Amino acid sequence: MVVSKNKKQTKNTKGFTLVELLVSVALLSVVIGLSTDIIITLVRTNTRTQAANEVEQITNFIFLKLQNDIKNSVSAQATGNNRTLRLTKRNGYRITYQVDNTTAPTSFTWQDQTGSPVSLLDVDAERGVAVECAGSCFQVTSAAGVPDRVDVNLHIFQVNAPVGSIFAAEDYISDTFTVRGSY
Repeated sequence: MVVSKNKKQTKNTKGFTLVELLVSVALLSVVIGLSTDIIITLVRTNTRTQAANEVEQITNFIFLKLQNDIKNSVSAQATGNNRTLRLTKRNGYRITYQVDNTTAPTSFTWQDQTGSPVSLLDVDAERGVAVECAGSCFQVTSAAGVPDRVDVNLHIFQVNAPVGSIFAAEDYISDTFTVRGSY
């Protein structure tokens, strides 16, 4: 039996070559790496933005609560190195705001005459919102013939925020309110 050496050898053209597979794996690795970096950046930015929004919401709440309580009072008194504000409402009802810097972070509470103090902040040693005062938090000015005036100076900030970061959320309340019932 004679075997012919001229038989055509057929080339297998189905599938991918090793070079094609290596190029596709390299491209897939680059795409996954970039996508992961983008997703991590988005999650971090979202977390920081939520913290800034929390500080702003708490600041707005405290401002409106102070404004409402002071304007609807007949008398105001600042005590405790001007870190406690005592208000008396028209019906004799008493309310107390207190900034306590003996705790870390500093707490800010509201208390009426019937209950225990309620924190106005999301206070947590690791995260959350705290308050501090440069000098006096509350200053009451009284003079004959004019209504009492309460100056409020509060610095509200995110606890453990990176220093100098654009996401270091902080806000200030520096305003004067008139005790309407005092005239």
